[in-house]
Amino acid sequence: MRRRSACWPRGNGSRGTLQVQRFKGLGEMNPSTLKETTLDPARRALLRVAIRDAARTEQTIQNPHGPRGRAALRAHHERAPKVEEVDV
Repeated sequence: MRRRSACWPRGNGSRGTLQVQRFKGLGEMNPSTLKETTLDPARRALLRVAIRDAARTEQTIQNPHGPRGRAALRAHHERAPKVEEVDV
């Protein structure tokens, strides 16, 4: 599968790179970012997602870390009790 970077038109007509950030919850966002994005109805976007390959999509959802994901998760769970401090 070929990946392309997404581009978003800017106000002056030029195209810029779309910056995507992920948060586990709204509490992780800076208040100014939250106000400018999620809380501003003029800037919110509702995007329709089309699933072309349902089986592959389901596989990705069930195992998001790829074919070695389950082994990595198992290793993580084995090591977790031995960790004294975690820097998140």
